[in-house]
Amino acid sequence: MQRAVNGMVVSEREDWKGTAGSPPATDEPASGFSARLSTPVDVDGLAVVSLEIVRYAAGAAHPLTLLRSVSVDTRTGRPFTKAGMLAEMQRTGGPQWDFERELRRYARLARPQEPQVAPSRADVGMYPTRAGMAITVDHCALFSCASGAVEFTIPWSQLVGPKDRMSFIPDHWGH
Repeated sequence: MQRAVNGMVVSEREDWKGTAGSPPATDEPASGFSARLSTPVDVDGLAVVSLEIVRYAAGAAHPLTLLRSVSVDTRTGRPFTKAGMLAEMQRTGGPQWDFERELRRYARLARPQEPQVAPSRADVGMYPTRAGMAITVDHCALFSCASGAVEFTIPWSQLVGPKDRMSFIPDHWGH
């Protein structure tokens, strides 16, 4: 988990260095980079580390906030990837299961002032929480820049059946 988080920070920092430019010769703020870690989930069977990266490039109108996460099975050390979690839910949900439908629905609920936004699985980050699948959208990626980074949760009841067992949902959560 630590290697994965460190790799994300290094990658984002290198990307920022390539776009930050040199500090301006005016009163404009200089460029900067910060990363903040949190652990939104740490239970038997699942740990999630969330990473908020704030990048400011000289001459930019505002800082850019990026949201990343790493989810790991604490019993095996195996990571839970977005692709793997989506594939598992698709197999269980069958041909009628439609993640994008729920993603669009909850994105509109999170930002009703921007009903035209239609995110896809490629546009978002995600990690499991007790309440449902946490969805993260980087600053200015889909919604207006004024919205900042956007986070919302799709309840498990919209993604999995009551008796479905997903490897990334701890049994003691009861979903």
